Amino acid sequence: MVTFQALFAKAFLAFDLDSSGSLDADEIRTLLKAVFGKDKTLYTAAIEIATNLQAASGGSLSLEACQDIFTTLELAGHSMGGPETQ
Repeated sequence: MVTFQALFAKAFLAFDLDSSGSLDADEIRTLLKAVFGKDKTLYTAAIEIATNLQAASGGSLSLEACQDIFTTLELAGHSMGGPETQ
C-alpha cells in the first residue's frame, strides 16, 4: 500500500520543475491546486499555511516544509484523503 505522504513525495519531485529540491511560490500553488483543486476550503487553508511557511523560510519550501502543510491541516481537523491507496 502507498500512503498519501509517499504519493505526495513523488508529486513534490514532479512539481519541482527546476530540480532545486524545494518549491518556489508558483510551484507550490500549482501543486496544492492539483492536490486540493476541487476543495476550495482546503486549498485556501493550505495556501495560507504555505504562505506563512514561505515567509519564514525565505520564499521556497522543502519537501519536509510542504509535508508540514498537511500536518498543520490535519491538526486543524482537515482530512488528508482517507484510506491508504493500493
